[in-house]
Amino acid sequence: MNPLLTAQQVAALLGVPVSFIYDRTCRSTTDPIPRLKIGKYVRFDPDQVELWLKQHDGLSAGSGDRESGLMATKHSASESVRTD
Repeated sequence: MNPLLTAQQVAALLGVPVSFIYDRTCRSTTDPIPRLKIGKYVRFDPDQVELWLKQHDGLSAGSGDRESGLMATKHSASESVRTD
């Protein structure tokens, strides 16, 4: 399992305000960003965020840096997970 991302991490990767991420996760929003609610915390699966972006033309021509940034975050986050 990939480590989950916070709203702040997703916002930083996409270059948008954190408020945009929260607005797009509301159940009343048409086709919200997939999220997991763990108690009072909201977390995001990097694979689901990437899929959502691709489905919504979030990666338009010339914006490939977002995808590589998301992939790099997934990679570095998985390296930081302890296996003890």
